[in-house]
Amino acid sequence: MSYGDTYYGIVTSGSTATSAATAHLLFGAYQGLSTLGQNEIVNIQLIATANDVRVWNSTVTNNTGLRLTQSASAFDLPPMRAGEASGLHMVRDGSGNPTVLWTVWSRNPGTTK
Repeated sequence: MSYGDTYYGIVTSGSTATSAATAHLLFGAYQGLSTLGQNEIVNIQLIATANDVRVWNSTVTNNTGLRLTQSASAFDLPPMRAGEASGLHMVRDGSGNPTVLWTVWSRNPGTTK
């Protein structure tokens, strides 16, 4: 008998704070995706705290990129390759320094019995 669908398990979670009006790597110096292969598929959940924040690639600015508001709940990014996700950056949307809480989920195959 075969059963089980693809499922996701938490790989890591953490937070990264901005410290200036420049782009910061979303996963900071830790790079929470370093244990995954470049082509592994991940889902990422983000929460902005203290102030609004923008997320995109290294060209993100305070008026380009996906805007996360502190008043919203968790935001789920669409599935993406870990290699692409590791290049995500964030920048504050206003004058304060927000923190982004993040959780990375990795796709796992179902089981067979």
